[in-house]
Amino acid sequence: TTSSTTTEAAAVVGGADGAVLRALAAWDEACTPAAAAHLREALRADSACVPALLALRALFFQDPALRRVPGDNTAERLIVLVRQHACCGAAPRQAGERLLCAALGHAVAAPDAARDAGARASVLIVAGLWAYSVAHDYDAAARYFAPAAAAGHAAGLYALGVLHDRGEGLPKDPELALQHYREASAAGHITATYNLGVAYSMGSGLDKDLQRAAVLYQLAADASHVSASYNLGLAFDHGDGVAKDRSRAAMLYRQASDFDHVNATYNLALLYAKGNGVTKDQREASRLLLRAIAAGDEDSVRAQYFLFGRDCPPPV
Repeated sequence: TTSSTTTEAAAVVGGADGAVLRALAAWDEACTPAAAAHLREALRADSACVPALLALRALFFQDPALRRVPGDNTAERLIVLVRQHACCGAAPRQAGERLLCAALGHAVAAPDAARDAGARASVLIVAGLWAYSVAHDYDAAARYFAPAAAAGHAAGLYALGVLHDRGEGLPKDPELALQHYREASAAGHITATYNLGVAYSMGSGLDKDLQRAAVLYQLAADASHVSASYNLGLAFDHGDGVAKDRSRAAMLYRQASDFDHVNATYNLALLYAKGNGVTKDQREASRLLLRAIAAGDEDSVRAQYFLFGRDCPPPV
């Protein structure tokens, strides 16, 4: 089988490439913690290993709890990588694609050839991520993601949903996007679950249902999705689809704020300033606002000034 072939290849390929192959084998078996561990192993061997960076970033969307590793800066490194490649010409990008294919040990230079060769779904996903994030070739990304989705891979289903949602590489189709998000969510993709919650809360492509949105946000928040924690905090703060409970809202804002969600930090500061759901604490409110200000939040600048006078300069 392709799985055994990939596993055998990983046994004889050393360094970062071997670790990536082991990660892909684990990912296709839906063992995301093992996949993430192998990808981090690859990055320890080669901190600029493009396939590992792309795959680990995608795993963070599928299973946000994997980000709970102190000092992990994979997302930031991927952003730098994309910017570097966006500034260079076509030749360096093509060279990068060849390196990607070589590192994965599969013939994925063309989607059709990859599918005919029985390439693993996770290999196609990484190739699609390269096409989307680095080469900005959305048509190619769609051709890579489609067979991965057809194989039932959660990340492939989610990726197709995103493409239909944004109209990139595929026709913009909110209903089809939601269908893919549902399938990806059922396959364990946490960000797909969150996206469904957003659709229900906004009535985007389906009937607005704040109670259903809150249920989906809760599922995603329980799996460590930061934005889901924030959105669920908003729901409890304002009583949208759930009974108003500002103590619980504060707890959820804190969870999101701990992962640098600026709006959550700002809202938590206001709860402390007013003593809503928490013991009133002006010092903590000011500390949180200053933290949000440091992250560039203009609302926090105004709030700090009006709540605490000249401890902070007024907005310009």
